[in-house]
Parts: sequence; C-alpha cells; structure tokens
Amino acid sequence: MSNIIEDYKKVLAERVALAPEDDYGADFVWKKAIAILALDVDATIDYIENECSYEDFEWMSEIFDELWEEYEKQGMQYKFAQALERTNKKFVSQGYTSLEDFIPPTCEKEVIEK
Repeated sequence: MSNIIEDYKKVLAERVALAPEDDYGADFVWKKAIAILALDVDATIDYIENECSYEDFEWMSEIFDELWEEYEKQGMQYKFAQALERTNKKFVSQGYTSLEDFIPPTCEKEVIEK
C-alpha cells in the first residue's frame, strides 16, 4: 500500500469518527483527503479497484465530485470515471447497493462517450 493511501486511510478514520451532523468537521477532513488523493490518481485507482471495501467506497463517494474536478485538471478524469464504474459494478455483483447516485453525472457521461 502506498504512503498516499496510508495517509488517506488515517483521514478516513477521522471522518468515520465524526458525528453525522458535524458538517464543518466533515468538510475539513474531506479537504485533507482530496489533497492527498489528488497527488496520485494511479495509486487512488489501484486502491479503489483492489483494496477498497464497500464501506470505504461509500464514504469516498462523499468526495467523488471534488476528486473528479482535481483529476480533470490533470486530464485524468476519464481514468478515474472508469475506475468508479468498474468498482461500482464489482460491488453490485457482490450484492451491495449501487452507488450510481453518488457518481457525478459528468463521470457517467464521460464513460459512456469513450
């Protein structure tokens, strides 16, 4: 596991520990997570597709829009969108609820167009 993902997991633990109504805390924690995950799209995709649990994927869905924007700046949004779609399908095939409602519409459009 890369250092980026180790750092992200620490931030995720902070997010999970917050009270559900702590919007300020969630925003603060997710800004840190976005900054970490924006550093390396390949490490993020590897984590999403190979190591991420459904619960972690569900938590991460809170920041899909912001990550999309960061990866768009890097020209990597299509790669990210494909990873989200593949991972969502994997979890659905394992009996979990689809997270399609949480995947940004621009991601879905981008995947369909390619």
